[in-house]
Amino acid sequence: MKITEKKLFDLGFIKEKVTPEESGTEKGFHYFVFEICGNCLLITCSNDETIKGGYVVEFFDFNGLRYTDDITLEGLVNFIKLGIVDAEKEKE
Repeated sequence: MKITEKKLFDLGFIKEKVTPEESGTEKGFHYFVFEICGNCLLITCSNDETIKGGYVVEFFDFNGLRYTDDITLEGLVNFIKLGIVDAEKEKE
């Protein structure tokens, strides 16, 4: 199934809004990001670039990996969350 805004919110993505002034266009737009440990980012296409109403998710500044299916994206995010290390717990 396509990746919807609801799915992105459910997975913990944050909506980033770009105003018309910032974009230099008549209308603003928005996209979503999911930050991983402060040094890696999943980013979507903008809301005006969706494919058949679904978002495309990629790793920021990394070519070759693209996700368009909500089930695949959910699995990826869940695997990432499992691997995130809590620095404070590591000290114990």
